[in-house]
Amino acid sequence: MNFYSIYFNIFLYYFRQVYTCLFLLFLKGSPRQVVKSLLNNLIGRFGLNFIKPITATVNKKELDRILATKEVKTFKEINEENYLITYNPVVNKAICESHNLD
Repeated sequence: MNFYSIYFNIFLYYFRQVYTCLFLLFLKGSPRQVVKSLLNNLIGRFGLNFIKPITATVNKKELDRILATKEVKTFKEINEENYLITYNPVVNKAICESHNLD
């Protein structure tokens, strides 16, 4: 048995237990809300995006490096040397390839 089948079996067991409590026992009021929250919180974790955009003030050299390697959401010039930029912190392979970077 590999890691993924063990993980899936644990998830399936948890889901069945919560589902049984929620729908087959016809819980009412507060117990129903607690069981529903347990189920929704577990499933909701899979929809989270853990890569949060970063907003920073950078100089021209840093701006050029970020523009050449990362996905930029927004940027605004503050003055000739400083920029306010929002970008994803993960290096984007397609952007690097478009600038002929390794």
